[in-house]
Amino acid sequence: MLGRKVVISINKRSIVYSKVNVWRKKIIKSRQINLPEEVDWGKESFTKAFLYFKNKFKIQNIRILLSDDLSYYLKLYVPTNIQNDKERDFIYKKICYEIPEVFGDEEWDYRELNTSDKVGYKRAIVFAPVKRIYVDLADVTKRINLHVSAIEPVSFAKLRNSNPIIGLALKTDIKGKDERILNLRINN
Repeated sequence: MLGRKVVISINKRSIVYSKVNVWRKKIIKSRQINLPEEVDWGKESFTKAFLYFKNKFKIQNIRILLSDDLSYYLKLYVPTNIQNDKERDFIYKKICYEIPEVFGDEEWDYRELNTSDKVGYKRAIVFAPVKRIYVDLADVTKRINLHVSAIEPVSFAKLRNSNPIIGLALKTDIKGKDERILNLRINN
């Protein structure tokens, strides 16, 4: 499936399977499942949707696009004199004040930005899915053996393409030095 990526986009009321031709920057297949009004996303509803997509489209590797209302994202200032091995700890302490949930180390990520408008500081962006959503997604995808190579909010994916589904499919910074990439994944 070289040149094609599967993106599962999730918002509060629906989940959409999309197969994207990366070279043409075009969605070539799409299927949507709407969530009934009386149901919220959880392990049971995620399991039904992901099993349907897995069996119908024979998928094993996916990327997950979360609507911004299912995500937290922040821009922070980080002092330039902090040692690299202490930077993640410093950022974690800052996000604990900004985000009303407690996250494990694998449930959030950050990336340094190359610009800063404040002397002695660098900018960083932080992303964390709403914890309940992330925990349920991790449990379901591991249980049904779907590999998740990237999780990203709509606002970040739109920086690569105006269509965030295509934007996430175009994401190339999947692996690398922690402070240089912004990527969550679920390891099976």
